[in-house]
Amino acid sequence: MRQIATIAPLPENVSDEEGAVLELAGGSTICFAWAAVKPLDKVLVLGCGLAGLSIIQHAKNFGADVVVGTDIYENRIG
Repeated sequence: MRQIATIAPLPENVSDEEGAVLELAGGSTICFAWAAVKPLDKVLVLGCGLAGLSIIQHAKNFGADVVVGTDIYENRIG
């Protein structure tokens, strides 16, 4: 399995919190490139926290036919 890692300093005008969200968006994009999600695929996401929500959005962007998210916390589903 090939692993891809990118390290880049955050610009001064980007907070640590904003950088953490950007990392989630970029990291899940790399995950989808590796997983080869394509149109009409079915995707199950376990956990609807920040990373899970990012992965759900990427699955939709890559054309997944069905995207299901689950979580043990009811307030995260809806």
